[in-house]
Amino acid sequence: MLSTALKEPTLVSSILRDAKTKRRSILEQVSSAPLPESFHSFMLEYEKHFEPRDRFLWKWLWTLLKNGDDGFMLSSVPPQRVHLCGEIKLLLTLAVTIVDDTADNSKDEKLLETLLQTPSHDANYGRQLDARNYPKAALLQSILDYAENIFKPMPYWKMYANIYEFDVKQVWNACHYAFVLNQTPSILNYSEAMRFSAFNMMVFLYMDTDILLSEPFDEREIGAIREIVLLTQEMARIGNWISTWEREVNESDLSSGVFAKIVTDGHLTVDKLEGLLKNSDTSTLLMVIKESLIENKLLVEWEELRERALELAKNVKSVDMVRYVKGFDRVLLYHLISTGYK
Repeated sequence: MLSTALKEPTLVSSILRDAKTKRRSILEQVSSAPLPESFHSFMLEYEKHFEPRDRFLWKWLWTLLKNGDDGFMLSSVPPQRVHLCGEIKLLLTLAVTIVDDTADNSKDEKLLETLLQTPSHDANYGRQLDARNYPKAALLQSILDYAENIFKPMPYWKMYANIYEFDVKQVWNACHYAFVLNQTPSILNYSEAMRFSAFNMMVFLYMDTDILLSEPFDEREIGAIREIVLLTQEMARIGNWISTWEREVNESDLSSGVFAKIVTDGHLTVDKLEGLLKNSDTSTLLMVIKESLIENKLLVEWEELRERALELAKNVKSVDMVRYVKGFDRVLLYHLISTGYK
């Protein structure tokens, strides 16, 4: 659980208090949440071929995604499509997890290269892979096909399909960035960590899902909506970094922005950081990160991003973007209570 506390009373400090007082009840709620039926077969196939994430992750995310009122979902999604919208987002997150795990854990460059080519309509897609890896590529393709088959009959598909595919590629690029970074740690810096890896949070793909399942709204405002989403995606990235960096210390995964921040702010050199990770000197690294107050700095940045997003949200008329931005308060709360669970 996050041990830092901000000195001034702020929205973030209020969320931190809620994370402490509500943690047990929210964790119980998450743990008891049944996953949607449409997700099960894909999840079981994933668990068969990969070192699987704890199922808590999927329940945690589903609890956030399934409700359009207090989650981060565009108000243009009609009530009858809210549940479906959440299901597709959950499945797309599984797709990204497949690519992300390949980039972070297996270091199998040939498999990663193939996964980064999806979605693909080539009948020979993945055939160059061995018997162990081909099912992994086939699973990724099948998830994206499932989502696309739901999107295609929707009124916004023809207009928005190319943007959706562009945003998929941005997420793949975030996974590729993590792979390159762990191969060449000397490139580590905070600006690139935020700019590239924020797309791993899926917030653009979640927004795309909302738009593709939306009722009509003012299409001229899509650019303004995307500008807001760029900020909320960075807010989500900060919440994820704060709640997972201690696990990433043990995994020697340099892709956490917490590590990029301590290097950019001058608390450690990349060589020193890499040495501590290689020598499993977690106690020294934990001490440096805690004493540098990096968590506090990131939370201050989160609140600044929120303020900028809310200012922009006031200018969008056809979709309630103020409600959307405020939905990320709950996302941060859920990140904080999940520390040590995902």
